[in-house]
Amino acid sequence: MPVTLVEPDEAVRAPAPALSAHGVDTHAQYTLRQVLRSRYHAFWYRLSERLAWSRGTYRERSPGQLDQLNGIARERIERLQRCFDVRFEEQARQLTALKQYDYLDILEQAWSALKLPRSRGGVVQDIGSGNFWYAPVLHTFFRPTELLGIEVEGHRIYINGYSRLDYAQGYIQHLPNTQFIV
Repeated sequence: MPVTLVEPDEAVRAPAPALSAHGVDTHAQYTLRQVLRSRYHAFWYRLSERLAWSRGTYRERSPGQLDQLNGIARERIERLQRCFDVRFEEQARQLTALKQYDYLDILEQAWSALKLPRSRGGVVQDIGSGNFWYAPVLHTFFRPTELLGIEVEGHRIYINGYSRLDYAQGYIQHLPNTQFIV
């Protein structure tokens, strides 16, 4: 005879407890700082969404070459340049280019360590793209037929008056079949 832990009729009669009953604090206490920061961000989010402000495509000033790199960083970047036939510093300022090489290095090392095949083509979608500064990296590494960056808060305005959308348009302007969607 099979043994059951719950009688069939009993399971039907007793509704499942609410998710909030499983240890989630429904009466959370927030500090004044947290409340003020939350309201500050909510204000700027609503304002930026209503205005949908744009100063046009943001273009970083490219130095054309990377300066003041130590030997290890220079060697690694030169290897990535040869392997992927890329020069991020031709389209971006030094700080952005270094971040892009760093991200490409992370992808390359992870794929190599896990012995994953690098596929080509297909659609790459990135949700929560920020200003999509790493779009050239995704395009270089995955070689997609289409690259989509999706950002809910794409109209957020930076201190220089440009929005995330403006920045993203600058980062993707030379990438084929690439879009940034707000």
